[in-house]
Amino acid sequence: MNQKIIMAESSDILYDYRILKEAYSLTNKGFDIEIYGFSTDKNIKHTHPFKIHNYNILGRRLGFLRKIQIVLVIIRINLTILFQRANHYHSHNTYFLPSLFFASKFFNGSLIYDSHEVHFQGKYISALIERIFIKHINKIIVVSEGIACAMSNYYSIEKSKINILANYPSLREKTSPSPNFVHEINGRVKLIFSGGLNLKYNPIDNLIIAIKDIPEFSLDILGFGYKFSFEKLAILISKYKLEDRINLLPKVAPSEVIKVISSYDIAVNLLINEKDLIALNYCSTNKMYEYLAAGMPILCSGLPAYINDFVRNGVAFSVNPQSIDSIKCALMEILRSKEQLPKMRLQAFDLFVNYFNWEKQEDVLHNLYR
Repeated sequence: MNQKIIMAESSDILYDYRILKEAYSLTNKGFDIEIYGFSTDKNIKHTHPFKIHNYNILGRRLGFLRKIQIVLVIIRINLTILFQRANHYHSHNTYFLPSLFFASKFFNGSLIYDSHEVHFQGKYISALIERIFIKHINKIIVVSEGIACAMSNYYSIEKSKINILANYPSLREKTSPSPNFVHEINGRVKLIFSGGLNLKYNPIDNLIIAIKDIPEFSLDILGFGYKFSFEKLAILISKYKLEDRINLLPKVAPSEVIKVISSYDIAVNLLINEKDLIALNYCSTNKMYEYLAAGMPILCSGLPAYINDFVRNGVAFSVNPQSIDSIKCALMEILRSKEQLPKMRLQAFDLFVNYFNWEKQEDVLHNLYR
């Protein structure tokens, strides 16, 4: 009989790229997987080779009601998991650590904690839950060496207990990048932003203000997340009459993202870290590695992880996202360096194929369970 793993996560479970990749990898190794989580999409049908217990929740527009419902659903999932027998209990979020911990004790299973963020620098409730249960976890997963060291030092945990599993795309999703400068038509370079969009942390509005004075650029935004960010961008686009150069694209399925962004010239991520958070300085932002999988040169902020993985490897232009002048200088540098962009496209793709891909990470996950 195959060993059973129960996973739980509080993000949109049908779109959570990391948990789905882990579930596929473990299913292919013969484990039976059941995932508990919730989603706003009531109609989506999935064909995954593992079981998903999906609890529908209200959309973001319903604000306070949505928050109340999420709390109730988290309580419901915790109570359900308590009575589920499994060999391994894998928490992708602090909110499910209590039930997974007690279930692991009831049924003599192991407890794995997939820590996506540095919670002791985050919200009080998550930090408290993590502090209570951290010493009782069999194996901890983090996304980078920097976060592993910080967690080990903060909680006085043996470093051997912490496994580094970066959130890279799979080689199965790769496209063959054109070595050409794809979309330079009529002197215009096409930029693409992909990912969660919160202007407090990713000031794409500053990029738009910079672009308005440089007509050689256009920008498409494949974003999701906070309503106020999209409203602010819509106002900016209208104010500067940029409707012909700035577009807000509809959301696409995770499996389609790399294909969509590969048809652009430069990818963008301007993530800032004003509070000097460990989770951002040593991040493994999956959207950045999707850019590599699409063979994309990148316009990015100067986070240590971005400098180390992208700028030093010759596939990115770094800016200060809070300075419109800095962004303008980088855009002008891109125009002056157009002859280098085909080479950067191929370098980005080579980095993905040789280093930053999920297949390089799978052994970490398999060895952890072995």
